[in-house]
Amino acid sequence: MSEHGEHGVAGGPRGAGLGIKALAAFLIIIVVNVLLGRWLEPFTGGEGGPSVLGGTLVGVLKMAVQLLLAWLAARIVLGKHLHEEIHKHYTSWWADLLVGAALGAVAILAVVFVNWAAGWLTVETWGWQALPTGEWLRALYLSFIGVLFAAVAEEAVYRAYLLGALEKAWGKWAGVIIVSLAFSVPRWLLRGAGETPWPVFVVMFALPSLVLAWAFLRTESPWFPLGIGLAWDWLQRDFFNLPGEEKAELAGALTRVHGPAWFVGTTEGIELGLAGVLGVGILALGVWLWTRGGHRAVEHELPPPHHPGLHRGKGE
Repeated sequence: MSEHGEHGVAGGPRGAGLGIKALAAFLIIIVVNVLLGRWLEPFTGGEGGPSVLGGTLVGVLKMAVQLLLAWLAARIVLGKHLHEEIHKHYTSWWADLLVGAALGAVAILAVVFVNWAAGWLTVETWGWQALPTGEWLRALYLSFIGVLFAAVAEEAVYRAYLLGALEKAWGKWAGVIIVSLAFSVPRWLLRGAGETPWPVFVVMFALPSLVLAWAFLRTESPWFPLGIGLAWDWLQRDFFNLPGEEKAELAGALTRVHGPAWFVGTTEGIELGLAGVLGVGILALGVWLWTRGGHRAVEHELPPPHHPGLHRGKGE
C-alpha cells in the first residue's frame, strides 16, 4: 500500500497530474522498448537462431534498458528510487519466488491436463527427441532466459513503477485496473487481435496482469508475481507450446491444439479462451491462499530507521 493509503494522493488535480505524468513516462518506456526490439531483431534471427552469447547479451541489454527507464521514471515522476517501491517488507524473497513459480506451473499444468483429457491437445514430439542434445540445451536456455529477462523488466516497469505511481495518484484498485489495461492495450495495438474482437482481446489479456498486480499489492514483493509470470509464460509458450505455434527449435513440446478456440484459445495464447480463465482462476485462488489472513507482508515489516534526535523526550 502506498504511503497515502488506498485512496492515493486525494484523487483531485494533484492526483490526476501525477497519474498523467506516470502514464506519459510509461508510454515513453513502451515506445523505446519497441524501437529497441526492432533494432536488435537482426541479432536474434537468422538461420540457426541466435548464439548463446548473442541471445544472452541481447536479452540483458533489453532488460537493462527497461530497468534504467523505470528507475528514471520513478525518480522524475515519484521523486524516489525504484528500489524504494519494491524493497519494502519482504524477507523470505526466495519463498515468494518459488511459491509464485509453483503456482504458475500448477495453473498451466491444469490447462494442459484439461486439454489432453478432452482430446484437444496432441504432443507430436519433444525437443530432446527432435534435436541433438547440444541444440536442444541451447534452445532450452535461450527460451528460459528470454522469458526471465522479460519478466524481470515487466515487474520493474508495470508493478514497481507504474502500479506504485497510479496507486498514489488514483488509489489501489484504479491502479490495478489501469496497469492491467496498460499491459493488454499495447499488445493489441502492436500485434492485432486476429479473429478475436478487440474488446475481448483487451479484457482477456488484462486478466493475468490483474492477478499479478493484486499479488504484488498483497505481498509488497516483486518476487511473488515474478515467479508466477515466469512460470506462466515459459511453460505455456516455450515448454508446452499451448498456442500451438510452429517452431524451428523446440525447448519443450511440439503440440497440435485442435480444440474449440473458445476454450483452448488461439495462437496468441490461452488467455483468449476459457482455458486462460481457468488458469487465471487458479492463480487468483493461489494468491489468496498464500496471502490469506491479512496482508502477509506486514508480518515481515522492517523496523523504521532510528533517529535519536527525533525521539528524545522533553526532558532530554
